[in-house]
Amino acid sequence: MFHYESHFAKAVHQIAGVILVIFTILHIIVNWKALVNSLKGRLSVWVVILVFLISIVIMVVTGEKS
Repeated sequence: MFHYESHFAKAVHQIAGVILVIFTILHIIVNWKALVNSLKGRLSVWVVILVFLISIVIMVVTGEKS
């Protein structure tokens, strides 16, 4: 949406990305039992796999082109 080319904007974006990944990992660790319980059904596992694959495709298609 916004195309800032400043070093500050890139640095803030990268730091925010690292913080997001850290909090995502912590969230999964804290809620591990609930996650495992919700994935006991066979359909749930396929939905998780599908969402993961779609996410990978979106990252590849919209990734930065050098």
